[in-house]
Formats: sequence, structure tokens, C-alpha cells
Amino acid sequence: MKFKLLGTFVLLTIVSFTLIACDGSQDYDQFSHIDNYSELDTYDATGDMYLVYFYLPECPACQDLFDDIEDFYHDYSDEYPMVFSYRTQGTPPANVSHVPSILVMQDGEVLDGPITGVSPIRDLFTELSSGDYTP
Repeated sequence: MKFKLLGTFVLLTIVSFTLIACDGSQDYDQFSHIDNYSELDTYDATGDMYLVYFYLPECPACQDLFDDIEDFYHDYSDEYPMVFSYRTQGTPPANVSHVPSILVMQDGEVLDGPITGVSPIRDLFTELSSGDYTP
């Protein structure tokens, strides 16, 4: 009986820690969001390229990409400003219809994209961070 109770306690503890570690919560509130797609027409990135990231918090691929997004944002946001789109009003530019997706933009014009999916977005970050990217 003792072993059964101990086994149940250990199992519940493991399940609890697993659920806490894998709850999928990520803090997208730390990033700059647009409320309406018309904001992209006047977004001021001082003439530089900027990125628009389209996501849904409940999207498994978006959750998988979150750490990459966060790292790139913190490491390269001065060089490549990034704005986030979630439940944005209006019609998305460049026929963005899937998440995760990124548009590369400059002066309100789409230079590249939509770049859709985890691997293509990671590849974009690699190219941008190495200086090998050309739209």
C-alpha cells in the first residue's frame, strides 16, 4: 500500500511539473503590436527594412518559434525593427493567410514575403543576422 501511494504521489508530481513547464504561455505583450494594418503605411523605421510578424498565441508552430522570435527581437531589433500582428483590424498586406508568417517591408512596401513556416522564418533570421539577406 505504501508503494502504491508513493508511486501515485511521484506520478502526480511529475505530471504537475510537466504541465507547468509545457503550458505554452509566452509573453507576446513585450513586443510592439499594430492595431490596424493601415499603420504599416506610415510605420517609421527611419528608411530601414522592418519585419512584420503574424502569429496566433495558440498556434503550435508559433509557440515553437517563440524563442527564436524573442532572441532575434532582442538581438537585432535596432538593425531590423519588428512589429507584431495578432487580431489586427483591416486586410493583411501581401495576402498573408497563414501563421506564423513574416513580411519584410520598407517605407510601407512589401520587399519580401510572406515567409511562412518555422524553418523558412528561422532561415530568414540566419540570413539577416549574418548579413547575407537580400530581398
